[in-house]
Amino acid sequence: MSKSEILLHWLNEAFGNKNLQSLETLMTPDSHCCGALSRGPIGKAELAEFILCLRSLTGPCRFSISHSIEQDDWIAARLHVHTSSARTGEVFDFTDHLMVRFEGEKLAEILSQSDYFTLFEKLGQLPSDALAACMGGQILN
Repeated sequence: MSKSEILLHWLNEAFGNKNLQSLETLMTPDSHCCGALSRGPIGKAELAEFILCLRSLTGPCRFSISHSIEQDDWIAARLHVHTSSARTGEVFDFTDHLMVRFEGEKLAEILSQSDYFTLFEKLGQLPSDALAACMGGQILN
């Protein structure tokens, strides 16, 4: 399988199906993840907690890749996450940009930059157009 196929399989298993066993089978023993919501690298145990937290807020998740570049042990991918609000049922998409380093066919390092503004706006936790309001100097109350 290509790195894109492995990455999609892992995302759809771990996040989409809440199959936390895939963290063990598709990631190296010392895998770690960094992103906007973590102050530093997190391991598989913290990633499992993040998955469960995210999935408690959303409905079923499905992932697709719109752009990807593979080079050596790395892949850079733009993801589209197709999901819904667990509270309202509203269907929506948001994006993530990942850089993933592989060791063989297993994920070893994940760098994630999700569009959390859109995610939290669609979940009703931020007002609509919150990013534009912040960029315009407004304070969210």
